[in-house]
Amino acid sequence: MLPVAMQRLVLIVMSSALLFRGAPAAARRRVKCVEGLTGPPTVTRPVECDADGQTDGICTFVRCPLCRLCFPPGPVFVCDLEHPIRVPVNRSRVRGRLVLRCQAPATCDGDPQCTAVTRSCQDGMLGPPEEGRCDFDGQVDGSCTFGFFCLEVCGPEPRETVVVPVGETRVVQRPNLPGLDRTEYTLRCLP
Repeated sequence: MLPVAMQRLVLIVMSSALLFRGAPAAARRRVKCVEGLTGPPTVTRPVECDADGQTDGICTFVRCPLCRLCFPPGPVFVCDLEHPIRVPVNRSRVRGRLVLRCQAPATCDGDPQCTAVTRSCQDGMLGPPEEGRCDFDGQVDGSCTFGFFCLEVCGPEPRETVVVPVGETRVVQRPNLPGLDRTEYTLRCLP
């Protein structure tokens, strides 16, 4: 039997270890992002997914905690651009209570419900009205803005745009509404 003083010391050390260890696995928030696809922070996902938007084998996560004292009321995020967290494809990193996972972009390889399409656009040249419309903004600004409309269901205004810097390529997949199939777009921006 240990003396009372020694028992108290052991109890303090064990309590400290329980209080100051990392967050238990159940309290961690898991965040999965796809390489090359950026995504803004949300209340349930307080990070920006692949903030650099490049398909380079690494997802660049940026922590964006919800600002509780900001005005106007509503969800306002304050992103820490000074300290990005880089995670290689098919790997995970733990940062505090976040488990950050980077996934490779899906491909159409062998999927009968997926169609591969390539759009090569020139900066500033507006393309025909179609899904993945070339340089939708029509500006010569060092990037091509591809417009996605879901024309059959949503109408003539774009539902999403994907910006690709000149000389780069992005691969994105979009559902073909109202069907169940999808299209994989390889988007290239030429000078």
